[in-house]
Amino acid sequence: MSREAAARIVDANLNRCREGLRGAEDYARFALADRAQAAALRALRHDLGLAANELFAWKDLAAARESSGDILAAAPTAPRSDDAEVARAALGRAGEALRAVEEYGALLAPAAAGRFAALRFRLYSLEKELAAGPRARRQRLESARLYVLLTAALCKNGDVFETARQAASGGADMFEYREKELEDGAFLERARKLAALCAELGVLLIINDRAHVAKLSGADGVHLGQGDLAVADAREILGPGRIVGRSTHAPEQARAAEAEGAD
Repeated sequence: MSREAAARIVDANLNRCREGLRGAEDYARFALADRAQAAALRALRHDLGLAANELFAWKDLAAARESSGDILAAAPTAPRSDDAEVARAALGRAGEALRAVEEYGALLAPAAAGRFAALRFRLYSLEKELAAGPRARRQRLESARLYVLLTAALCKNGDVFETARQAASGGADMFEYREKELEDGAFLERARKLAALCAELGVLLIINDRAHVAKLSGADGVHLGQGDLAVADAREILGPGRIVGRSTHAPEQARAAEAEGAD
C-alpha cells in the first residue's frame, strides 16, 4: 500500500471518528445536560488529534484527501428513531473508525498504534456510560456491598490492575484508587488504565481526593477527606452524573456531608 493511500484511509476514518464523537458530545451536552460526559467526549476528541499527529502531519492528510472520488460519498444516512439512537450510532461509527485507524496506522508507525487502541477502549467505556444515564452510578452505589481500597504498595508485586481483576472476580462491587505519594501525571496515567479495566469488569471506580484526576480519567467519582474540596466544588468539576463521597468520623460530620450533597 502506498503512503498516499494509507493517508486517505486514515484521514477518512479520523474525520468519521471526530464527527461521531462530536455527535455524541452534543447529545450529552444538550439532551442529557451531563457536563462530565460531554467533557470526557471532548477530551477524547482532543487526545485523538494528538495521537493522529504521530501518524501524519495535518497537511499531508489534507493533501491526500479526494472527496470527489469517493465511491460512497453520496451514501444515504439511515433514519433514526430518537436522539439517543443518533448518539448510539455516532459512537458506533467512531469505534469502527478508531479500529481502522489503529490497524492501518500500525503499517506506518507501529509504536503509535497503541495510542489508538487505548483511545478505543476509552470510547467503549464512555459508550457504556452514556447508555446507562446519570442515575446508573448512584443505583449501582446503592446496591454495592464490597468496596475495596487499592494502593499499589499493598498489592502483590505492586500490580493494582491484576489485584482489581481478581477482587472483582471475588465479588468486589467498587474500588477506590488511593495513591497519596504519586504525582498527578503518573496517577492520572494509571487511573485511566484502571478506569478502562473497571468499565470492562462492570465495577465502579472512585478516585481518592483528586477530583480533576477523577474527571480526566473517566472514573465514576471521587472520595474527599474532611480537609479536601467542598462537595459542591467537586460536583462542579465532575458534573452531576458522578459520585462524590466524603470521609466522616462522627455523626455530625456524616450529617454535614449529607447536607452538602455527598452520595
